[in-house]
Amino acid sequence: MNIILVPVKSVDRTKHFFFRAGFGTGPAEIRSMRSMSHDEILHKYIVPKTSESTVDADSKSQYAKAPMPYATMSSQSYDVETRAVDMVRHQWIHDMASSDGNLLQEKMTFFWHNHFACQCPLASLADQYLQTIRKHALGNYRVLLKEVSKTPAMLLFLNNQQNRKDRPNENFARELMELFTLGVGNYSETDIKEAARAFTGWSADDQLQFVFRSQSHDFGEKHFLGQSGRFDGEEIIDIILEQRGASLFIAERIYEFFVSRDPDPQAINYLANLLVDHDYEILPVLEGLFGGAFFYDDKVPGRRIKSPIELIVNVMRLLDLSFEHAESLSYLQTALGQQLFNPPNVAGWPGGRSWINNATMMIRLNFAGYLKNGERFDHVTTAPLESMQTNRSIQKIDVKYNIEPVLELYGGVPYENLENEMKSTMLALEAPDLQFNRREMKQYNFSEDLMMRILSLPEFQLS
Repeated sequence: MNIILVPVKSVDRTKHFFFRAGFGTGPAEIRSMRSMSHDEILHKYIVPKTSESTVDADSKSQYAKAPMPYATMSSQSYDVETRAVDMVRHQWIHDMASSDGNLLQEKMTFFWHNHFACQCPLASLADQYLQTIRKHALGNYRVLLKEVSKTPAMLLFLNNQQNRKDRPNENFARELMELFTLGVGNYSETDIKEAARAFTGWSADDQLQFVFRSQSHDFGEKHFLGQSGRFDGEEIIDIILEQRGASLFIAERIYEFFVSRDPDPQAINYLANLLVDHDYEILPVLEGLFGGAFFYDDKVPGRRIKSPIELIVNVMRLLDLSFEHAESLSYLQTALGQQLFNPPNVAGWPGGRSWINNATMMIRLNFAGYLKNGERFDHVTTAPLESMQTNRSIQKIDVKYNIEPVLELYGGVPYENLENEMKSTMLALEAPDLQFNRREMKQYNFSEDLMMRILSLPEFQLS
């Protein structure tokens, strides 16, 4: 397979780009597909952006200056912090849904959030971790890796707070190589031990800021991946990224997320070369990916199951929908199997078919209707849709929505053509015809009913 730039002006290619580089199609994407060429869209959206979470000041002030968790925090302040994580989740999902110009930045932030899987039990940890990833999501991987490694969330999650010269803790060093950079088989147990020594003293203070505690650091000589020296943590990261295995590992993760879970060695090698040639700048890799023939291969579109977050955000964009309560949105994520800042383990969510089981499938197929019509989530779920803290049922989730903006895009389309027109813009893959008689087509709310039927199709679960 030759890596070539794809010719422009293809609605199918553009739709595929929006599903993978963003969160499906909403009114903004549908308008772009109708008014812009494929080249113009790529040039518009594959650009670096800068943005921060828009958590309102009153909410954020509750956790802006939290003391060190588990050490001096009172049970009351800890409870406030844990509840406030829902606010950070709530705001990030709404940022994803409203990020018309920043869709690729938010999608890459979402990608790195799973690549650097980290449980954040406190809002101050979660918000700081999110802002760090978002700031560098389209920047340089070397910088991103070093900055994430210094976040208190990661240092606490992987126990580097306990990594001292007289008692090294290997957790962070092991996951750095196994999950973030090299993959199993590309380093030795000795490399882990030596790297752990280099990260001694990396810690966080009582205000949840990174601090280097020199008294806890091992300044001795280390022998790591064939090199020797008095390495510190940043130098260890630099040595890791010199390895060919690192660029291949990261390229494979990017390929798996955006293209396919079936690896294509030639395409992955191409992306890895872009990483190395551009000193780990991420944007050139994405330009090569979204301009590569392998990304638009017939076997790629519509073959990926949307994650719960992608599903939620896609529906939000189509229905101009917002959740009224952070708590209910957080529990909904749990029920679907993916709660932000709470991965199942250090490896993150496995994705793919693991998103689907008897419980989650029933919620998924009825998801848009539940929200729009205010119906109860009465199916058995992976976790109860109720708050154990308040004993208040939240099976009925309160939302605001406005379906008119998307329906206006189909104004003037004859009813007999409306189904195909909607499916061609809302679905990543072709779907069987729905059965409507002419009487149903003449109903006042036919367009709305048709749209909700389309959002309930199994094909809507795919991207």
